[in-house]
Amino acid sequence: MRFTRHVVAPLSALLLAVLAGAPAAFAETLFSFRGGQGGEQNGVVSSISYPVEHNGGGHPRLFEDFSFTSNDIGKTVTVTRDTESDFDAFTVLLTDGVRQDITFWVFPAPAQNFSGAGFPEPFVVWNEAADPRIDLQGRRIDAYTLRVDTMEITNGATRSTYHTTYTFSGVTVPEPAAAAPLAAAVAVLLRRRRRVP
Repeated sequence: MRFTRHVVAPLSALLLAVLAGAPAAFAETLFSFRGGQGGEQNGVVSSISYPVEHNGGGHPRLFEDFSFTSNDIGKTVTVTRDTESDFDAFTVLLTDGVRQDITFWVFPAPAQNFSGAGFPEPFVVWNEAADPRIDLQGRRIDAYTLRVDTMEITNGATRSTYHTTYTFSGVTVPEPAAAAPLAAAVAVLLRRRRRVP
């Protein structure tokens, strides 16, 4: 994703960030998929979890251990290979060039009414089910993020309803060597600024 923005922070601060190896500043979003589901069930709903399951071998899941309430609308959680046991298995399947599905589950609690919606990988990654690229073959994925965009829960005397939307994304962070040209460019700009009276 390419974008242009005005640098409002001092260039010296930007240079320090580059030299300090602040990878988040240079993270590239590989894809973003927004989904939504709703349901009605017996009992009360106070939280929702959003496991993301790859339907390839082993059916690895991400975000299974996270639970969100209405206070978490807009909150983003991130998993990496260091924090998610199924990270590598999920990533292998999402980068193998084989057309498979990904299921987005929604688990309300404590009332139980598990529901899921499956989509082909090209639709999740490229927003087009027939895209010939299929998945992210040949790309490195360093993290996945999940953001709860909306959550509407209505609890009645004996039944409850909910509707929620969420955004699932994959992120890569350039190797430190890839940031070196940017660091050099910032250093040149700093030198030029010092020469201006």
